[in-house]
Amino acid sequence: MRSGKHDAGEYYNVTRRIGMESPSSEAMNRLLMVAAGMCALGIAGIVVTVLLAIRGIHSWRELPALLGYLLLGLPAGIMICVGLALLFLGGVSFSPMRQFHRAVAKETEAMAPQ
Repeated sequence: MRSGKHDAGEYYNVTRRIGMESPSSEAMNRLLMVAAGMCALGIAGIVVTVLLAIRGIHSWRELPALLGYLLLGLPAGIMICVGLALLFLGGVSFSPMRQFHRAVAKETEAMAPQ
């Protein structure tokens, strides 16, 4: 009876996942969709800010008012940068991480006692 428990414990130790698990495909797709949505909203915010600036500034004397429009468009620019960073990190790290974890899982299965 004791050897059965020992064998079961060894099998569990060999087959359990080690380290950080990669996110599922569904979770990664959601991350990429949120990042794309952030980029789209940021671009829309920049476009609206530019249109407001064009509508609000009529002469060269009103150029100091442009600073207000730049501050208004700053959050949209930050949103674009964050969205692009998430898209880049998600796109670059998703497939190599997935391949690495598949290779580790395959090696773990191959080394598991039959």
